[in-house]
Amino acid sequence: MAKGTITTMSCDPTTNGFQFTENYVLGPSGEELTMLDGTNTWQRTNVYVGGRLMATYDQAGLHFHLTDPLGTRRAQLSGNLTSSDQTLPLGQAELYCQSLPFGDQQSCTPAPNAPSSSDDATPLHFTGKECCLPHKSFLCSAAIAGNPACAPRRPLQQG
Repeated sequence: MAKGTITTMSCDPTTNGFQFTENYVLGPSGEELTMLDGTNTWQRTNVYVGGRLMATYDQAGLHFHLTDPLGTRRAQLSGNLTSSDQTLPLGQAELYCQSLPFGDQQSCTPAPNAPSSSDDATPLHFTGKECCLPHKSFLCSAAIAGNPACAPRRPLQQG
């Protein structure tokens, strides 16, 4: 949703005063590989193996995701090697996630002894897809059919 008046027809949304807050680099299957902020500053990169989200690299470092058989994230582990500026050793738990079936009421809590800098590295949780909270659906081809509020994110365009 946006406010304003379209004064000129253009393929460039900034012509009419719109500003993007996030940009995405998408993979060949439409998966979110990299997220950039509105000024195209890198925020995170996701790593996929066999079509499943395996890890996320962000400002805090590398994070591995452990999932259940459906693909719902249940834990996040540190992918950082212990050094003077990194507090978690490789493979130490950062977050534990739990939810009801189909991702309802999901919550992630910091693991014991996890530093306060441990973050939820990516919003991709249930089946590795981002939740569309207004419609309780997840961004995949079945969930977004005919649902503009949960449409796929705008990929980064070269221009």
